[in-house]
Amino acid sequence: MVSRTPEDSPPSAAFQPEVPAPLEAEREAQRESSRRAMDQLYYELIHNLVLELTRTGIEVKNLKMRVESLSSRLEFNERRARGLESAVVYKQTTDDGADRRRQPATSLAGPGAATER
Repeated sequence: MVSRTPEDSPPSAAFQPEVPAPLEAEREAQRESSRRAMDQLYYELIHNLVLELTRTGIEVKNLKMRVESLSSRLEFNERRARGLESAVVYKQTTDDGADRRRQPATSLAGPGAATER
């Protein structure tokens, strides 16, 4: 049988000094306490992330609704403008003949009519 030296043994099998039971229990309690503290922090972090994602989702829905509202208002205004443009063009074509036959009202009143009241 070949004897092994500490250099030949794997790191997991390295010599570990024996710790007295009270110190080991104290270490274990300290580990448990720090683990619980970290768990509380992780819980709070995840809770805050969920809260912010929920708020962001609600805000995105509200913004989508606003965009939809604005786009429908824009579409309505564009249709209205097109309608008014076509009405103005239509009136100009029909009123051209009538305007040529009539004289403007200011020319009928005379030169001093605009200044007197």
